[in-house]
Amino acid sequence: MNLGRRLCVCALAVAFAAACSGDMSLAPAAPVVEAAMIETSTSPVPLTPVVQLNLPTYDGSGQAVHPDVVRFSTAWNGWEYWMALTPFPKGDQAFENPSILVSHDGLLWQAPTGLVNPIARTPTKLGYNSDPDMSYDAAGNRLVLLYREVTATENVIRSTTSSDGVHWGKHVVVFRRPNHSMVSPTVTFTPAGTPMLWYVDAGPKTCAERTTHVMMQ
Repeated sequence: MNLGRRLCVCALAVAFAAACSGDMSLAPAAPVVEAAMIETSTSPVPLTPVVQLNLPTYDGSGQAVHPDVVRFSTAWNGWEYWMALTPFPKGDQAFENPSILVSHDGLLWQAPTGLVNPIARTPTKLGYNSDPDMSYDAAGNRLVLLYREVTATENVIRSTTSSDGVHWGKHVVVFRRPNHSMVSPTVTFTPAGTPMLWYVDAGPKTCAERTTHVMMQ
């Protein structure tokens, strides 16, 4: 296999979520976050075998989209892997509600003890959720989850945080934009805890647009 460059990636992640206005408070004290060298391939052949995961979604279908995984080099609150995802059984967006799963090896997944999925319910008035993004805020030693709520006229980006991955705080509105000018949000945090948010301005046609723009906030 033809191996490409080595990338230095930090074993941290942080989350706000969205999918196809308020400031967050930043908690003090930061644990050490180690960097790791990861080999990447320029070949279309994957570095490891592709496996199908058996994901225990709350609706029982095992069908899911928008997975976002935070991996810790040593277990955080008992687990090395933390995943945010949304069920999508037979394309039914009514079940597309952010959920949390954990794993020791990235292959076998379960809901963490004490947590009942989903952690966000289907919005009223025929809206739906999508695009969860989960990250680790090292300065606050917490997981941050973003997700997008879609209404008839707006994309609403909401955020919630957790210090143990089981108990999640209030879901606050971070941004509002006209449909669909703010989708697929993702966030990173500086060592000091300052968030940097990227998202896609997909325009009024969203996935049908021929041109979209990646924005930073």
